[in-house]
Amino acid sequence: DYIRDTGWLVTLLGPATVAFAAPIYEQRAMIRRQWPVLAAGMLAGTATSIGTSWLLATLLGLDGALRMSLLPRSISTPFAMEVSGDIGGIPDLTAVFVVITGVLGAALGEFILAWLPIRSTLARGALFGVGAHGAGTAKAHEIGREEGSVAGLVMVLVGLLNVVAASAISYLLKS
Repeated sequence: DYIRDTGWLVTLLGPATVAFAAPIYEQRAMIRRQWPVLAAGMLAGTATSIGTSWLLATLLGLDGALRMSLLPRSISTPFAMEVSGDIGGIPDLTAVFVVITGVLGAALGEFILAWLPIRSTLARGALFGVGAHGAGTAKAHEIGREEGSVAGLVMVLVGLLNVVAASAISYLLKS
């Protein structure tokens, strides 16, 4: 029922994700200068997202399809649903996990920025792009153009890393 009633929204997420490319292009000089730091942050974010998903599933006693549905929660919805189906999860349930992660990440990210003295636009944008994908990137654009650009780039690249990592974990578990 969820997918039937919100399918139009999931369809619009693909073009919305592509729309993040324009600000990334505008900030390409800064991104080129900072790529080693961005790469380290993206690898750490990927490891953290998959590790916390696995830990949460373990703490809640989830296994099988439920665990596999939770693993890709830190990827944008269209990609997460595809990964979920490929690794033995339930794509509809994964969509719910992704939305919850994005909304909570955007709200908590704003709290974290108020609590911690993070002044670097690079760090502020990466915080939202890694932790809250699309919703976080939208929040980062509210904070500033450079933060939004970094968040968009990080969201896309961490999504790709998470796709590869979740698939590798699934393959290893099935072997």
